[in-house]
This record gives sequence, structure tokens and C-alpha cells, in this order.
Amino acid sequence: MNATSAATASASRLGAMLLARYPDYWPKTHRGLIVHSARWLPNMVGNINLHNFGSSQEVESLLRIYGFGEPHQPRLFGSGESGVTMIIQDMLNPYDINSKPGDAKLGHFNLHKLPWPNKVFDNHPDIECKLKVTLSYFINPNPGTRCWDRSEKYRYASHLLRFNFKRATESDDVFRNALEKRITDEENDTFETRPPSDQKWALDPKLRGKAGSLVQDIWKGSPADLREMTQVAVYPAKGWFATRSFPSDHEFHNCHQRLVRYSLIISIDTAQDIGLYTSISNLISVSV
Repeated sequence: MNATSAATASASRLGAMLLARYPDYWPKTHRGLIVHSARWLPNMVGNINLHNFGSSQEVESLLRIYGFGEPHQPRLFGSGESGVTMIIQDMLNPYDINSKPGDAKLGHFNLHKLPWPNKVFDNHPDIECKLKVTLSYFINPNPGTRCWDRSEKYRYASHLLRFNFKRATESDDVFRNALEKRITDEENDTFETRPPSDQKWALDPKLRGKAGSLVQDIWKGSPADLREMTQVAVYPAKGWFATRSFPSDHEFHNCHQRLVRYSLIISIDTAQDIGLYTSISNLISVSV
């Protein structure tokens, strides 16, 4: 509503600096990193308790007014011993490539293991950890749609992606089966296995489900709780690629078979230097 030209120039400058520093990153990664670095200032948050069960309506209003806040340049361009950012660039098929065009079924999910520094967590059991997750990807808008005033489903985004962490009480098999069931529920519009709310998340899965092509949430908790969240899944939800078919000479012929890219950006921040960057870098070096 005010000073949008200046804000556009400022955001463009950050994007140009990021591109110059990391020219091999995908554009969706550059966008995700800028938003991931953003933070809500105290005068934006006011008296809202972001990590309190029942505050989802207040958090939703906060998002409508300020988005995810103001980008923080020092955090955008570097990690440290009190804060580290990990970037996963990957691809998946949102839809089953063997499905029938115009009636495509949802595909499977990607599961990523995270290199948590458990020894560091054990040495600092009382410190509070902030986990921020940003899932950034691009969609194709529905060509020629004129149905903005109707309740027609799947009318804008070609596909949707979401993320979910493995809970401490879930075995690997239970977690995988639950995700498969949720994909099936999305397919059939039954939603019998909506992810349970977790008051440690600012948005929680229900509010995250309203997001478009950029999904973000912030978690706060103890190292003991965080070390149990060792896997994160990226899974699909339906868009118009599933419901429309096109002739062989059309640019969107067999669009449901397209492989899509995404960037999953995950950061951990603590109030003091505890050796996060060194520990995680060593773990990644060993695994590679």
C-alpha cells in the first residue's frame, strides 16, 4: 500500500546479489532463499503467540498483512555456528505418468534424510531451537481460464507440493504408509488422514495447506524433539494438470507426465553459538 516501488527495487537488489553469489542455484531457490530469510519484526507480531495452539487465525491475519516479514540480509547470505541453512534441489512427478490424460492420479513422494548434529544437541539439551522450512516451486497457470468467480476445483495451479516431517512416534513404515494414505485422500477428496496439529509450528499443516507455490513454516522446540525429526517428505496435491487433456500438437499435451523441480530450504537457529555449521558440514562430508 505504500513505497512499493522502493520495496521492489530493494528486493531486486537482493535477488541480483544472490544470483551473483550462487549462479548455479535454480530461480525457485533464489526466490525461496529471499523469503526464507524474512522475519516478522516485533511491531508486526505484536502480542501474537506464534507457537500457541489456537492462534492460527491470528497467524493467518499476520500472513495476509505482512507475508513472511522483512528479508534479513545477513542471514540470507551465510550460515554460522548459531544458524545454518541447508538447501535441497530435487525433482518429482506429481502425477502418475501412466495415468490417463484428463484423469491423472497423484504420484508418490520424495523422502529426504536430514543431517542433524545429534552430539551437539546432546551437549546442549536446554537450548531452544528454531527450525524454519521453505518449499519453493513454480506452477503453470491454467491457460485461458475464465472461472475465477466459480467454485471449480483445480482451476489455477498445475500442481501443488507440500511437506511433512516424520513424527517421533512413527516408525519409517508407519510414516510412509500415512503419507501414501494422505495422497490417496487428496486424490479422493476424503482427507481422512489430515496431519495432526502441532503447537510447535507457527502455521501447522492445516494452514500450510492453503499455501500456493511457496510453503513456509516455523517450528520451535527442544533439541531432543528436533533430533527425532530426521526425515521430511515432499508430496503432491492435485492441480489442473490432473483434470485436463490436450491434443498432440498442444504445448500441454500429456502435461501430467512432466517432471517438476522444487527447492526445499531448511534452517536451524539457536540463541548462542553451539557449533552447528561445523558439525553439520562434517556430517555431510562423511556421507558424500
